[in-house]
Amino acid sequence: LKTLFYQRAWLQIEDPEKRSAVRDSLAQVLIEAYRKIGAAAKAEKTRKTIELEKKLFSAPVLRDSL
Repeated sequence: LKTLFYQRAWLQIEDPEKRSAVRDSLAQVLIEAYRKIGAAAKAEKTRKTIELEKKLFSAPVLRDSL
């Protein structure tokens, strides 16, 4: 999971809705895995990474060019 997440594997998906769904699902599973092993800091870093990416891809310039 970690490798797929940090390589941002979902960016290879052309459909924006499917891309977002895969990203969110992968992030949620990874966050839960980190929490279960007691890696709260890594879980929070993953959550923040997704939050920032959502902001980035919702910017009008990027959104309209995809």
